[in-house]
Amino acid sequence: MKKNFVCGLSRKLAAGTLALALTLTGVCVWSGEAAEAQASEVTEQDTWVHTEQLDISSYRTEEGNYTAPKPTDSTHKDWLFAGWYMEENCTTAVGADVVEGECYAKFVPAEVLSVKCQIQAGITDETTENGKLRIVSTVDTLNYQNVGFEIRIEGGGSLHYETKEVYQRIAAESDGVAFDYAPEDFHESAQYFVTATIINIPNTAFKTGIQITPYWTTLDGTKVSGVSRYARVEDGYLNIVNVPVRLYSVEEAAAGYLEVAYDGDKFAYVGADTGNVFAEMETADDGSGRVRCVGNVADISGNAAADGMYVNLRFQVKEDVSLGAEETFTVSGEDFCDNQENLLEGYDVSDVVYKNLSYTDSTEGE
Repeated sequence: MKKNFVCGLSRKLAAGTLALALTLTGVCVWSGEAAEAQASEVTEQDTWVHTEQLDISSYRTEEGNYTAPKPTDSTHKDWLFAGWYMEENCTTAVGADVVEGECYAKFVPAEVLSVKCQIQAGITDETTENGKLRIVSTVDTLNYQNVGFEIRIEGGGSLHYETKEVYQRIAAESDGVAFDYAPEDFHESAQYFVTATIINIPNTAFKTGIQITPYWTTLDGTKVSGVSRYARVEDGYLNIVNVPVRLYSVEEAAAGYLEVAYDGDKFAYVGADTGNVFAEMETADDGSGRVRCVGNVADISGNAAADGMYVNLRFQVKEDVSLGAEETFTVSGEDFCDNQENLLEGYDVSDVVYKNLSYTDSTEGE
């Protein structure tokens, strides 16, 4: 393996030992009626939809395994698949029985299927006996079979939440976790919330990382994972910002290096969480506002699909610092290879833009 992939960063991560027994609950108080996914037309004025005519058979198998296409247009390289349609304006949805032919793949911005988290009001330290963590994502239309979250607890344990219900607003009084935002605060094209609350988190686990991946299932039956992130209860009272670096490639890799620049006047680097692409991840802060990251597969005899969270970086907002509506963490120096040490070209990892939802509101969270 190339020397720069492992230079100074050879330590393997030790596995955690804490497994949590948590409960996931949906939020049931909202204005409007819950709706199952249904088709709707994309108009010419809808600038937040991108379509490409593709051969659907490339994403179908006889076993019924459906995979999601990725945009071929570099302008929309990070966008997520949102269903197959017969027409470019997305009027008629393609069913699960269509396995060949030219169809239109719909794509929407990845920010729509991202995650925000908030802790229960009143938690200021670990003296609180237990806490709650609300997780929230959005959808752009009702054009989905279902939506949900895959949740993995650091050290062991997992949760799964799936629903056909979406919400126009979230009532804070329903579970004691304040939330005063609209779906478009996630992205201009977001129309509805999907949300759940993790309850009964003991104070001994306020430091435990929780990896959250939102997903939706398109009308034809393709499951699409969104932008993953980590969260901890302590993030709320320690003013921690999570920065998930995402890979979104059709290629496979055995190792990869990149650097993430941050504003040292506003943030202090705290640490990192391993993503779900590489089993091993090492990071180092160079002291000048840049974090160097190197990840690799555990078994060098194989490669990993470079599609998912590469690493989650944690930064603490410095005292007396007011963040703007958006803060950008710049990614550079991408250097990836496969297990034969062949360099992989075109790994242009996108910068991470942190949206500060509390910019115009006093509610805690991100």
